[in-house]
Amino acid sequence: MSSLVVKCDLDFLQVGDKLFRMDIGMPTTSNPDQPPLSFTEGKKIYGGDRIQVYLGKLLQEGKESVDVVMKVDFCNARHGDLVQEAKYYETQAKALQGKTVPLFYGIYSATIEHQLITGLVLEYCGEPMETSLEEASEIFSFEVAKLLMALHSASLQHNDITEGNIVVKDGVPRLIDLGTATLHDCKRTKPIKLDEERPSMLEFGCRELHNFASQQGIWEPTMTPHDLIETEDGRKRIESEAREILKYLGIGETLSQGKSEKVL
Repeated sequence: MSSLVVKCDLDFLQVGDKLFRMDIGMPTTSNPDQPPLSFTEGKKIYGGDRIQVYLGKLLQEGKESVDVVMKVDFCNARHGDLVQEAKYYETQAKALQGKTVPLFYGIYSATIEHQLITGLVLEYCGEPMETSLEEASEIFSFEVAKLLMALHSASLQHNDITEGNIVVKDGVPRLIDLGTATLHDCKRTKPIKLDEERPSMLEFGCRELHNFASQQGIWEPTMTPHDLIETEDGRKRIESEAREILKYLGIGETLSQGKSEKVL
C-alpha cells in the first residue's frame, strides 16, 4: 500500500498548543505498490470553499524532489469531489497529464481525531496568469484554447475557465482544477483557429469552446444581419458584436451600458 507522510505543519487541526501532523495512507490509483512518499515544506497558497491548497516538495526515496500542490479537505466536506477529480486525472485526462493538466501523484486519506481528511497531490505548474483574461493577448488566449480543445477531445468540459485556473510556468500555460469538470461529448465541428471568421454557435457545436474563443477575440468578429435588429435578442447580439469589433480595432467602449440605439 502506498502512503503519503506529511512532514510539515499544516494549520488545520489544533488542540491547545498541539498541532497534529498527517500520515495519510491510501493506495494511489496509479501505482499502489510504490514506496512511501513525503510531503515537506508545505505553505498554504489558497484557502476557501472548504478546500486548502498547499505548495510543497514531494520526496521519494532515491529520486529528486518535485514541486507539488496538495489540495486538502480537512472537514469531510469535499471528499467526494476530490475522489471524482482524481478519477478524471486517471481516466479521461490520463494522456493529458504533464501537458494540458498537471501530473497526478495520488489521492490519500486518513482519519485524525475522528475527522476524515483527504489530500489530492498534483504537479506544481506555475503561478496564475498575471493579467486578467480580458487583457490577455490573442496568442496567449489561443494557446489556452488549444488546451481546452485537448480537454474536450478527452471527453471533459472544464466549466470554470478563470484566471485562477490558468497557470503559467516558463511562458507555457496549463489548465488546473478539474474539481468542477464534467463528462462531455464535444460536438464541435471544426478546430479553433486564430483570426478565422467566427462561426455561429450552432455551426460550431460546442458552447464552452465557442464562448471562450469569442470572448478572447481569437476569431475575427462577424457582422450581424439587419433583420436581427427587430428583436431584443438580436439587438443584444448586435451590441455584443459591436463591442467585440471596437475591442479588436483598439477603439474601446463607446456604447452606453444597458442601452441600444435604434438603427435607421
